[in-house]
Amino acid sequence: MLIEWALRTCPLILAATIFLPSSVIAITLAETSSPSEAFHQGLHFLNKEEFSAAAAAFTESLKSGDRPEVLAARAEAYYHLRYYDRALEDISRSLQLDPNSDYSYILRAAIYDRIGKIQNAIDDLTFAININPQRSISYRMRGAGYLSTGQNEKALDDLNRAIVLGERSPAVYENRVLAYEALGRYDEAVRDLTILSQRDPSHPNVLLHRAWSYSCLRDFHNSLVDLEIILTNAPHNISARLLRAWVYLETSNYKRALEDLHYSLEHGSRSPWLFLNLAAAHYYLGNLEAAYLANDKAINLNDDRIKGDAIFQKGLFLLLQGKADDARKVYDFGCLYAIASSNADALTDAIDDIKKAIQSNETSTAAASPILELLIETKKILQSKPGPTQYKRCQSPRPAI
Repeated sequence: MLIEWALRTCPLILAATIFLPSSVIAITLAETSSPSEAFHQGLHFLNKEEFSAAAAAFTESLKSGDRPEVLAARAEAYYHLRYYDRALEDISRSLQLDPNSDYSYILRAAIYDRIGKIQNAIDDLTFAININPQRSISYRMRGAGYLSTGQNEKALDDLNRAIVLGERSPAVYENRVLAYEALGRYDEAVRDLTILSQRDPSHPNVLLHRAWSYSCLRDFHNSLVDLEIILTNAPHNISARLLRAWVYLETSNYKRALEDLHYSLEHGSRSPWLFLNLAAAHYYLGNLEAAYLANDKAINLNDDRIKGDAIFQKGLFLLLQGKADDARKVYDFGCLYAIASSNADALTDAIDDIKKAIQSNETSTAAASPILELLIETKKILQSKPGPTQYKRCQSPRPAI
């Protein structure tokens, strides 16, 4: 579905739902010539959100013949009643009779969204924009559609246009945050999240996304400030605990990281990043057996989001322990996996980790250099391959969508 981040209704981070204000179409229809008193009654019921009564009134009105505005109004009533097949039939018939109604295309896009036909929704919103390029809701909704299909640049263009045209609903800013995050433009994400926080300074979803963006900017102080607010109000917020654990790891506060990770594990989290970070915390605290157990768990999850990182993590553990030959075998396997999964980012992280280990004298140059050369050459091979390459722009997991 089109991504709309409903801050007040979503239990986690995002709600995959479109926001179509009640009677968005019927409000304008009130200015048209009335085919019957029943039509006006239907509009009255629609504006009062009495959708069953509205549908019945519009059905009565249609006894005198099909009119596009009545069909569109009944389609909206059916939409709110979740009778999507009936709504689609009515709005499609309305568009046959009046193909120049941008509102009708907007409504049909909303219906397509509900039944999972996102590309159809995007196409209808494009028709709506071609008819009336000044309607901000069309850009907001199409931006949400582009966002849900991974077309982040197009999404950002549409969301910016919606704001220029006067759109001020929270959804347009929330979706722009998601676009900025996906594009690695974390400073701009922080800006929009700060605007959203003015409505509710302690809203956990806003603070969690801002903490994540701060952490991606390496501004760990402000990230921790936002996370502390969340966890003071909701100590059981596992997403906040997992992100704080990662921040603690990045700032070498391994004991505090381990506390948050164990808390998350004990309270039911099975996030793949939990095991990856648990392995790192145990390793740097000298708990080698626990580190390898957590790392094996991360690898055996076979989760493409972290498997490459987990393989290279195991190789790094072995290298830092002076087991260069064993490490090389693991890195060989990791490179093959990175090529197969087109995961250049895991290679980049592995290269950075070895460089840091050499600079900090945790491993010898002689032992690490052949592996470093292998990783660099593998990355070159991967970047020369045609087709999409996976890059994740921040080393911590983005809050769940």
